Amino acid sequence: MAKKIYKSEAMASIHQIMEGAFEIEAIDKKTMREFDETCLIPAPVPKPEEIKAIRESESVSQPVFADGCAQILFASLRRRQSLAT
Repeated sequence: MAKKIYKSEAMASIHQIMEGAFEIEAIDKKTMREFDETCLIPAPVPKPEEIKAIRESESVSQPVFADGCAQILFASLRRRQSLAT
């Protein structure tokens, strides 16, 4: 799992408390997602040039890289759907 980056120390404390509440099922998934959105800084979206540089540094063709990215995206979407239910 990616490292969480909080908007502030106060938000980190609040989020960690709510993660505990989620673990003991005191709050539902929807509420936890709302705390994620409130407390966490969204992951940066890489620029096309950055994506190309990563692909080239790994010596991977564009179709292979795209397929790998699609597999990661679909796995993430399936995980989010399972969390939503």
